[in-house]
Amino acid sequence: MIAEELRHKQLVAKNRVIISSVVVIAGVVLIVLIVWARLWRDEAVANREPPPVTTSAYARVGREAG
Repeated sequence: MIAEELRHKQLVAKNRVIISSVVVIAGVVLIVLIVWARLWRDEAVANREPPPVTTSAYARVGREAG
């Protein structure tokens, strides 16, 4: 009886370690993906070409204001 309880406690402890390891790894992967996406977006914004020059009233107002 005592041996079964001890085995059960060891199994529960092992499962806790496995679950917590998976959660930590998933968190690290999520953080890396968020950082990578932000850097990729910033690079895409920096490399974006300026809009074409037009002669519309909206473009003239934008150039004068900005």
